[in-house]
Amino acid sequence: MQVPMAQGKRAETKEASQNVSQELLASPTHARMPFWQAAQCGVDLLLSETIRPVRFVCTGGIAALCQLGLLGVLSHQGWNSALANITASLLGTEINFMLSFVFTWSDRCFNRGLKQVLRRWIAYHTSIIGTLLLSQLLFLATRPVLPLLLASLFGICVAAIANFVLMNLFVFRQQPGR
Repeated sequence: MQVPMAQGKRAETKEASQNVSQELLASPTHARMPFWQAAQCGVDLLLSETIRPVRFVCTGGIAALCQLGLLGVLSHQGWNSALANITASLLGTEINFMLSFVFTWSDRCFNRGLKQVLRRWIAYHTSIIGTLLLSQLLFLATRPVLPLLLASLFGICVAAIANFVLMNLFVFRQQPGR
């Protein structure tokens, strides 16, 4: 069976990236590489499957900071803390989806047409309904004993664990033959 050129190149690039990542982690010989090769090895490592949890934490951290920032602003404006947390969570959710699509799971999003983005967006929001509820319940339960932003952060962190599993197995799962 003939493998299309784009898929063949992608597979070669992924395999080469994983080999470079393993070599980079295994030995200090990369110190003798020219700068551009070392930079490319760093990029390959950053985009490898092995480092995906780090990318997940980074994108989630950015979304959480945006969410907590909006929560702080809304609560300072006198909003009810539960309503402010829900509103801020919605913003954080959209930021997280965008960053997940273009960075965390980009190697699993080959087709970036409107139909593909919309399909992933719907799957993402369907999968996180439960974790958003969990986060909000944890916020409400811890709010009497924790400061506003810490109570929200606690809910975000607990929900993040479930979100990684959902994103990996459901929303951004590896497509057969890729």
